Amino acid sequence: STSTRTCFEINHLKLQGRRTMTAIDDKVLRSIFDTYDADGSGSINLDELSKALSMLGVKVSQNSTNKVLKIIDKDNNGTVEWHEFQQFFSMVKDPEDIKLLLSKCNQRFFEYKQMVETDASFARTFLVPPARSPLARLDGHNGDLEHVSFIGEQGMISGSIDGDIILWDISAKSKSLRPQRILTDEDTKKSIYSMAVSRDGKLALTGYGVKSCNVDLWNLDTGKAERIDGQQEPVYSCALATSQTAASGSKTGVVCLHDLASSRSDLKWKGHEGVVQSLDFQAGQSSILCSASSDGQVKIFDVRALGEADSATATIDDAAASGTVYQAIWRGSHEIISCGDDYCIKRWDIRKTQDGPLNSYFGHTSVVRSICLSPDERFVVSGTNSGSVRVWSADELALLEVQLNEVEEMAKNMQMQENALQERFDAGTLDDPSELKEVRSDIEQIASEANHLQKIKQERMMLGCTQAKLSLEGTAMAVAALAWKQTANDKALVACGSQDATVRLYEVDVAQLEVIERWNKE
Repeated sequence: STSTRTCFEINHLKLQGRRTMTAIDDKVLRSIFDTYDADGSGSINLDELSKALSMLGVKVSQNSTNKVLKIIDKDNNGTVEWHEFQQFFSMVKDPEDIKLLLSKCNQRFFEYKQMVETDASFARTFLVPPARSPLARLDGHNGDLEHVSFIGEQGMISGSIDGDIILWDISAKSKSLRPQRILTDEDTKKSIYSMAVSRDGKLALTGYGVKSCNVDLWNLDTGKAERIDGQQEPVYSCALATSQTAASGSKTGVVCLHDLASSRSDLKWKGHEGVVQSLDFQAGQSSILCSASSDGQVKIFDVRALGEADSATATIDDAAASGTVYQAIWRGSHEIISCGDDYCIKRWDIRKTQDGPLNSYFGHTSVVRSICLSPDERFVVSGTNSGSVRVWSADELALLEVQLNEVEEMAKNMQMQENALQERFDAGTLDDPSELKEVRSDIEQIASEANHLQKIKQERMMLGCTQAKLSLEGTAMAVAALAWKQTANDKALVACGSQDATVRLYEVDVAQLEVIERWNKE
């Protein structure tokens, strides 16, 4: 029945009903094929096939294009000839049917994105969370923000594409803050494409958009930088494990492991077929890292196990259903949270990626560029190309189960109290009968709470996703840098770095984020 289907299954039926179910015209196909067969060779390669699919209205990741290529390429020569292209599309009645060749879980994310872009009921399906205005705005950069981190008790650091690394004192109670110190020199600075800061706030690693001299290690106490060798293409991602070990990822998919003591590259391997958009070391580890790429994949590497094949220990294919994965970060030892251009955030168990994501976070309506976790890993913050910033419970169902178990335990204890009081009442030894009445009233309240939580659980299971708890407003431009700092009295600070060259600070009530309410208040 409709009541047992998720909104995505219902939307899938709507989309099916809208299809024309007529074959794609040969003249249209030939025109598209010839557009990308620029040299007139009679064949197109993988990249050209991806562009041809886009022209047909199907944007998929590089990995998904690979899957389609293997189906079309009957002679297995690595290219698609016209007769193969024509034969394949003579059997595919609608470009959307190509998505059926992909995994079932990916169809769901394609349909979410399509729902955002074409379904007028989207706004009624996904709630708009309450909004919070910024505490302060930090002005000092002249380009897109690429990184923000909190350092020390009252400090913050930011880096931007204009090449500046700025230290801030955020202790002042002011709506507008100015730089405390700028580390970079006007004559030597380069565009910062990526940046990472050590947990102790003493070191920063910067990657630049140039082909040489493109990684620096900064001592934040002295303000001095040391060049780190290894990369020969623009560096789009970097990560710090310890004061001795770092990693960087390039435009061409190369990952380098750097020995910071010697300023050299210990290891270098081809990690991806596209840009390495992010790198993150597992907490407490200097040998295990995850990477995210424009090829649509997230990979886990144990550098101790890398051999000639440079193979990943785990791979999440099509982590972003329609293309680029912009960021992947660790949550604990076995979970990864990723975001990308399918407008989605996903949480994965790297031990069973074939089962699809553990959880999906829906509600954004544009490309999700950045994510960060609270230090206790209970909350996720995300930023998008449209400037939307939202806060989510990382594992709301687990929190809901904890609350249900607590209520069930309370109900069991109250029932035992009622039984004991009833026995005393029946024996005539209960001095105050109102005690029994009060316990029964408490049992009714607990039962009502349990029923309320069960309805919330059913609602979450029905929609099949997590929705945001809070929206942080203030910018309409892309947010590529986020940070979270726990403060006193169950509060937190969130920093958001935007393409408008500013950083905004927000105060978040953590206790309020822990409250679980029904999405449908009717």
